[in-house]
Amino acid sequence: MFKRIFLVSLAVLVTCLIVLTTMYLVIDDATLVSWARKRLADASGIEISSQEPIHLSRTLSPTLSARDLLIRDPANGTRIETSELTLQISLPALVLGRLDILQLRIGETRVEIVTTETDQTDLITLLREIDALPLRPVLRNLEIEQITLVREDHEEQLPELQIGQLEFRHAADKDVIMVLRGLELDGHALDIEVEFPPLHRIVQDGKAPFTATVRYQVIELRSQGLVDLDAEPNTLSATLEVTAENLDRLSTGTENLVIPGSLTATAKLSGTSGELSMQDLTASWRGPNQSTITLEGSLGKLLQLEQAALQLEANLVKPDWLLPLLPDSMKS
Repeated sequence: MFKRIFLVSLAVLVTCLIVLTTMYLVIDDATLVSWARKRLADASGIEISSQEPIHLSRTLSPTLSARDLLIRDPANGTRIETSELTLQISLPALVLGRLDILQLRIGETRVEIVTTETDQTDLITLLREIDALPLRPVLRNLEIEQITLVREDHEEQLPELQIGQLEFRHAADKDVIMVLRGLELDGHALDIEVEFPPLHRIVQDGKAPFTATVRYQVIELRSQGLVDLDAEPNTLSATLEVTAENLDRLSTGTENLVIPGSLTATAKLSGTSGELSMQDLTASWRGPNQSTITLEGSLGKLLQLEQAALQLEANLVKPDWLLPLLPDSMKS
């Protein structure tokens, strides 16, 4: 009996796969896109339109391509306009339970956000459902051109972004870990790992606690802090800790300059994106021949390098490694 049920179930599954594969391969782009638009509109009320036809390649790594795309929510007037959208995923990975996005390219985009109290509740519900999804996306190649955010007559432009790999996964305590790889700075890899609560909790609480680790060559930066999203403008408070061992392996960008020794530093950050300050800065460098440099103090305006109250102490013994920084007239 169970064998018969198993065979019948297997036959139904194979038939469904054959039907879905046939639809995927045979149905033309216009029909498939129209069907997807209608299902999306029926489920969420969101409307999608484009000036040019939307194309979908039929391969094991299908690519969706669209130009002059408009995504609109008639219920509240929120709209997203983008000049270009390219999305490529891996079907074999999807079958195995992984959302592997091989390429995501977003052209120049304008986002107009209109929110109400009801929208906030709906957003929290939506984000809670997204957080509960078993699939965590892995983006292999992410390119974003300039994005303009418009909200309550306030306009903000985000910089262009290019990431080799962006991965999301669950931490043991249900927080989300975001890992960025493939970033480059002066030709060297820059890796970033950030842990934060599920998105619905961030929107619900208006607070975004985080821990972050940045690795660049021999430098490791660790930070723990909180972004207050209820404050206007949003505020940041965080601690910083920097360690750099074997500084002689650090590429300085200056010919023949090799920095010996090791560096440690701690500090506190607070303020807004435009008015960020650094307090309780303590940095210590230890080099050869018992050479030391210590720096303590604060910076009232960190981004502008203004309102500095710093105290520097140096004890350099035979600092031959500094010669590449000196003019030729002083090297003899």
